[in-house]
Amino acid sequence: MKTIQKYLLALLIVAMPMMWAGCSDDDTNNPNPGPDPTPTPSDGPIVIEDEGNIVIPMEGGEHILKFTTTGAWEAVPDQSWCRIDPRSGEKGQNQLTITVPANNSYNERNSMVILRLKNRSYEKKFTVTQKQKGALTLTSNKVEVGSAAEEITVEVKANEEVTFEIEKSAQSWIKESATRALETKTYKFRIEENGSFDKRQGKITFKAASGLTETFTVYQSGAKEEVILSQSQFTLDHKAQDFTVEVRSNVEHRLIMPTDANWLSKKESRSYSSSTYVFHVEANTKQEIRTAEIKFEYQAKGKTETEVLTVLQKYEGGMAQNLIIVHNNKKFTIPTLFGEQLVAKILWGDSATFEDYKAGATHEYKDTSKHTITIEAEGAESFNMNNIEGLEELNVTAF
Repeated sequence: MKTIQKYLLALLIVAMPMMWAGCSDDDTNNPNPGPDPTPTPSDGPIVIEDEGNIVIPMEGGEHILKFTTTGAWEAVPDQSWCRIDPRSGEKGQNQLTITVPANNSYNERNSMVILRLKNRSYEKKFTVTQKQKGALTLTSNKVEVGSAAEEITVEVKANEEVTFEIEKSAQSWIKESATRALETKTYKFRIEENGSFDKRQGKITFKAASGLTETFTVYQSGAKEEVILSQSQFTLDHKAQDFTVEVRSNVEHRLIMPTDANWLSKKESRSYSSSTYVFHVEANTKQEIRTAEIKFEYQAKGKTETEVLTVLQKYEGGMAQNLIIVHNNKKFTIPTLFGEQLVAKILWGDSATFEDYKAGATHEYKDTSKHTITIEAEGAESFNMNNIEGLEELNVTAF
């Protein structure tokens, strides 16, 4: 019995240190210690939520990046337009804001950002990408073709996908003739033969994914010989100035300048194409309107045809509305003007002096040669011709 008691006492003495060790205040061996706010070594020293590259729209904007680190950290972008706030912080759960202004260039831009521990023992990299400003331009916005069928090419410069639409009224004679290649952005269209004697035009509208649009116009001549002016009448103010006329023609033509208008001239320059004419008018220092005609003469089916460009220049202080009447009568009765707040005056053409307008006013001339009457008015809404006998021209361009 004593032997057994001695054995148990010895066993108790040996086990005591182990029991005290098991009751230590240090809970490092506690199987349920609770969540650690910092990443475990298997996650790495830096853990980024929704990790991946960041894309900002062209208009600019902000992106919030959330992450956790095991130590003090800092963020370093390699482009000045990529702004980060804050740029550094302490360990634990953090977030920073990436702010990017609008991208007004036509190129996509990228900034690499390094997120690293301050002791530089560990780092992660990600890219901030910003889309470019949309761009859509045509190397030319028009083409002129003859009445025969032919193929045309339109070159488009764009930094995004482009589609096109032919206006409904021209779909019967403008047709796509080749599969478009987005890489080269070259479009080919077939223009069908114009069997009529009338000219025609059609528009092709190109549209980029961003909504930008450009319009290409096809002008096709009719089967007849003709000269077409982009504008047949010009009403100009009193100042010295230039004006431009585009001429489309399928025949040779001859320009004829007026001999009685030394204030009007054609400008000569190698920079202008053969279908572009630029004219110059001197300042009108007289107290009267002046007009002139520029003629474009050509042969059509063996006959001489003429297209006329009429130029009217006002004088300083003149009224806004002008009615020009050319006649060969010895006596002429002025047209009747209508308007609630009508103010007008008449220049009969054989005197440099204006007289106040009166309904039914009549003037007698010394002979039946050509006379030009100018009526200047403010507030005129309409007019009625009292006589048209001997009338050679009625110009209402500026009325």
